[in-house]
Amino acid sequence: MIKNTLVLICLAAFLFSNNSNAAAPKIEGRFIELQNTYTSPVWTKVNFQQQYITPPAVFMLSTNQGGNPAIIRVKNITTTGFEALPLEPSGEDGAHINMGAHYLAV
Repeated sequence: MIKNTLVLICLAAFLFSNNSNAAAPKIEGRFIELQNTYTSPVWTKVNFQQQYITPPAVFMLSTNQGGNPAIIRVKNITTTGFEALPLEPSGEDGAHINMGAHYLAV
C-alpha cells in the first residue's frame, strides 16, 4: 500500500513538474454544413479557427440527414484547413443532400 502511494506521488510530481518546453495541444471542434452534392458535386472547404504547426488529425461525425446513409471523405488537410465531401456507399446513388457534421482537429 505504501509502495503504491509512493509510486503515485512520484508519478504525479513528474507529470505536474514545471516544464517550460511543453506546449498545450491545439484542439478544436465545431459544427459545419456540407454542400448538397446533387446540385454541386464539389468539396466543401473548411478553415480552421486557428493555425496549426503541422497538419492535424481530423475526425468527422456526420448527422443522419438524408434518406440514405453517407460517410464524409476528407482530403487536403493542411495547417489552415481541409476539404470534406458527403458520399453515399456503393449501391446508392452516390450524391447526398446537404448535411451537417461535426469535426475534431487534434
